[in-house]
Amino acid sequence: MSEKRARYVGHPDGATIEIPIGTEGNTVIRHVPHGGEVPTEIDGQKVPAGYRDSLLEQKENWTEVKRATGDEATGTPKTAAAGKDGE
Repeated sequence: MSEKRARYVGHPDGATIEIPIGTEGNTVIRHVPHGGEVPTEIDGQKVPAGYRDSLLEQKENWTEVKRATGDEATGTPKTAAAGKDGE
């Protein structure tokens, strides 16, 4: 499984954005440097996937990045445990 993230590729100085967190309408202001990514969680509260998706619609400033999670993150194929005799 993978996790989709938004990477800022706009202005070289980065961008300061207001990010919604949790479900109660709270927001935080964060600076995202050029090449930086919007976090999926801030102070233990989830950043809504819809917010990330809205950023990705701004294709001139944001690109999609997928991060491996679980078994994909270790780089070990699920069939590697079987191995071959004599190796």
